[in-house]
Formats: sequence, structure tokens, C-alpha cells
Amino acid sequence: MASIMEMGLLANKLAEGVMWLIDALNKGIGNYGVAVICFTLILKIAMSPFDVWQKVVMTKNNRAMERMKPQLEKLQQQYAGNKELYSQKQMELYRKEKYSMLGSCLPSIISLVIFFLIFAGFNGMVKQYNIDMYTNLSDTYYAVYDDTKAAEEARLETEIADDNERSIVAKNVATEKAQEAVLNVFDEKYKGEIKFLWINNVFMPDSWKQPIPDYETFIGNGIGKLGIDGAVIKNGATGYDEVMSPIIAKYNDVKRNGKEGRRWNGFMLLPIITGLITFASTKLMKQNQPPVPASANGQNGQNGQDMQAAMQTNMKVMQWFMPIMLSVFALLYSTAFTIYMVISNIFSTVFQLIYNACVKHNDKRREEKRLETTFK
Repeated sequence: MASIMEMGLLANKLAEGVMWLIDALNKGIGNYGVAVICFTLILKIAMSPFDVWQKVVMTKNNRAMERMKPQLEKLQQQYAGNKELYSQKQMELYRKEKYSMLGSCLPSIISLVIFFLIFAGFNGMVKQYNIDMYTNLSDTYYAVYDDTKAAEEARLETEIADDNERSIVAKNVATEKAQEAVLNVFDEKYKGEIKFLWINNVFMPDSWKQPIPDYETFIGNGIGKLGIDGAVIKNGATGYDEVMSPIIAKYNDVKRNGKEGRRWNGFMLLPIITGLITFASTKLMKQNQPPVPASANGQNGQNGQDMQAAMQTNMKVMQWFMPIMLSVFALLYSTAFTIYMVISNIFSTVFQLIYNACVKHNDKRREEKRLETTFK
């Protein structure tokens, strides 16, 4: 149990590190979209040695499997009636040819763990940024409201005799001034930080979602919700609307041809781009995956053919599943995380193409050298 708790604490620390680095980059850049791009490039460059190791292992496994294929087929025929002995001989051959079973799956596991750590970091960043922004706007609102209301009541004391009427007028003036102050703070401090290209708010999805979250989206839990503790909001839904209504009215509502409508946060371009790039990247990676080694259960005959067909079907399903899954992620979660996925996949695809070119060049030189040696 202690080890599981320690792993959980480590994951939280790493997620907090993601939040801290992106926030630090934003303080220097002034835009979270650009900060996420810089963060992604820094992370991918830092992870490049691991990527190179992963690709080298895959290349070695490919070559080892090519060398072992005739021998594995021979072992299948020789030990067709003894699966246990076949597995033993198979493992001996793997060790002899230095075929890494762990190296075949470990990089994928590590990549998946990194993905979810980054995802957790981005989720935490989205929550914290919205909490900090709302808290600042709320403090501005109530400070201006209280000061204006007190000053207005004092000014109206000689003009309006009725206390209730005077209080209502003062409240209306104070509300107007407070909301004007909130809108000014948002425009000056936050608007430039959260807008990126056609995206109005990088902390909301590039989709039909409105740029400024309403109360239910702000405190709600589940997919597409921010999940922020309602305790940070004074007076609940009413208090949230008081503070945020001028921003929502300006950036969520739009009039087209004299009719009121809702403004989308984006045009769903990044989710589409995410799906296309992931598909291309997955297809490219599939071409470089080492062949699945023959197993004791994959011997000649109908059972072996059925297993091979099932494995090919699973690979085809994964080739389509990953792009669809990440596109859905992009539609439902923050644009900031979608930007990370797009830049990360582009970097990985370019890196893979460069690596493939280097491997082909080295293979060509090795073959030329072998032919020179053979025919001398």
C-alpha cells in the first residue's frame, strides 16, 4: 500500500511540475497557447534520448526477428507436439539473438504513463487558472461594489429620503460600476493570455462550447466540466452570475442578422487535426513495429492462422481507435491539452521520418560495404 501511495504522490508532484513550467513560460510569453507549444517542444527534446532508445530497440528487434524467422519455423515443426519444450527453445533463441521482449512493450507503457501524467497536469492547470482568475475578478467586483455603494448612499442621502429607494438606486449604480471594473480587468489581464489563433479561450475545448464557462460548467464534474469546488464562489450561482455576467454577455453572446446566438469557442479544427496527425503517426509507427514473435500457441495449422488473423484485426482496430479517441479528448477537454497533442504528434512524426531516413542510409552503406567485401 505504501508503494502505491508513494507512486500517487510522485504522479501528483510531476503533474504539479507540468503546471509550474507552463505557468512560468506564460509569465515570460504572455499567452498560454504559445506557452504550451514551448512546453511541448521542451518536453519532446528532453525525451529525445528515450525516443532514440525506443527506436533502436525496435530496429534491433526487427532485424533479430528477420534472422530468427527460419529457425522459429523449424522449431515449430520440430516441437509441434510439445508446447512447453517449444517455448523453452524459443526463449533460448531470443536470448541468443538478443531479441528484447521487454524492449518491445516497455516504451509503449512508459509513453502511456507520460500521457496520463501530462493530462493530469493540464487538468490541474485548467482548474487552478480558472480559480485564480475568478478569485481575482470576484475580489475586484466586491471591492468596487462596496466602495461605490457606500459612496453613492452618502451622495443620495440629501436627494432621496426613503431608505429603501436610496439603497436600491445605490445598489444598481454599484453593480454597474463593479461589473464595468470586472470587464476591464478581464480585457486587460486575461483576454490576451487565453486567446490563441481562432480559439477564444484555450482553457475550453475547440468546439461548440462557449468561451466563458457558465456556473454549471465551472463547478460541474464529469466530461467537459471544470470540476471546481463551489466554495470559492461567494453566494453560489447568483454570485457567479453577478461577477461573470458582463464577460459572458460580451464573449459568449453574439448577434447575427438581428438574432441573438451563442458564440463557439472554436471551429473544431484542432480535434480534426489531432485525428489526422494521430492516424498518420500511428500508421508510420506500425510500419516500424517489430513482427510479433511466434508463440507456442501460434503454431502451424488453423489455430495459428486464426490467431494471426485476430492480431491483424486488433492492430487495424487500434490504428483507427487511437485517432478517434484522441479526437474525442480534443472535443471534450481544454484546447491547451489539444495543442500539446498536436505539437507532440507532429514532433514525433518528423522525428520518426528523420530516424527512418538515417536507418535506410546506414542500411544502404552496410549493404554496399558487404558487397564490396564479398566481391573482392
